[in-house]
Amino acid sequence: MKIVLTGGGTGGHVYPNLAMLPYLKNFEVYYFGSNGIEKELAKKYGVPFYETETVKFERKNLLKNFALPFKLSRCKAQAAKLLEEIKPDVVLSKGGYASLPSTLAALGQDIPVICHESDVSLGLANRVAKLSGATLATAYEETAKKHGGVFTGIPLRRELFKISQSEAKKNLKIYKKIILVLGGSSGAKAINEAIPAVASKLCPDYFIIHVCGKNKKLDFCKDNYLQLEYTDDMATYLNAADVVVSRCGATALHEIAALNKRAVFIPLPKGTSRGDQIENARIALKHGGIILEQEKLSPENLISAISLAKTPMTPICENPNEKLLNLIMEKAK
Repeated sequence: MKIVLTGGGTGGHVYPNLAMLPYLKNFEVYYFGSNGIEKELAKKYGVPFYETETVKFERKNLLKNFALPFKLSRCKAQAAKLLEEIKPDVVLSKGGYASLPSTLAALGQDIPVICHESDVSLGLANRVAKLSGATLATAYEETAKKHGGVFTGIPLRRELFKISQSEAKKNLKIYKKIILVLGGSSGAKAINEAIPAVASKLCPDYFIIHVCGKNKKLDFCKDNYLQLEYTDDMATYLNAADVVVSRCGATALHEIAALNKRAVFIPLPKGTSRGDQIENARIALKHGGIILEQEKLSPENLISAISLAKTPMTPICENPNEKLLNLIMEKAK
């Protein structure tokens, strides 16, 4: 059997796809996406990659969207040719603008498509895919009930569960309590700017590991403080952490919760995004996370939020990879 994975633009639209690779042993796997993070990661994971043209809905300049249907038609035709060559039995789409041409092209050829939604509300690409006939898989039970989907949770990378906290700290040669600060794959300006003042007050008691985002490095150094632009060894850093400070992207939320970490989430505000992280934060709160709104972010409030993160989070979904695999097997021709 053959399967095409599609989705890209950010890590949240790529890593869940790649987390399914160990479970797809009975499939020949291909990846369709844009010239983004997915191209680099597919190559790293040894998955044949096919670059497709993509179109992106402009939320800030709506006039630019008038030509979108014509561009999408061209992108869809390109993806259709690739699908005709490969003839997959099923397509798994993680949503995002990079997935839409391949998703619609597959549906046009009567190839079963599963579109996976990581957030509480549906993103535009998954909304269009669902209306066009795709089967919806969801990260949250309430989303499945509202939109007629199947609750599977978010696929999690196996490597996250292969190392203990003590082993991770030993590998990093850090034996103090660790605060891990994450801003997502592209960084978070507001969080980055708050860290130097926080570090000055917390570093006597904690070691802060700050993943600031590519090309977002701060001109700041201090004892018991390590700054990284990016890491592809998130398993080690997450497991080593005693407290995680993070945006509230869905993949990060599910990984942090699955590892039973104490956590502070600073969701991306509505307007900067479509508000999906605000909705994710509501779920995080139910599972033990502490929420700090960006509008209230200050060194004092961040330190207070970290001090309140005393309870380990609980997983949002048990066995998500197996649940999604069962759905894939059910839909594959």
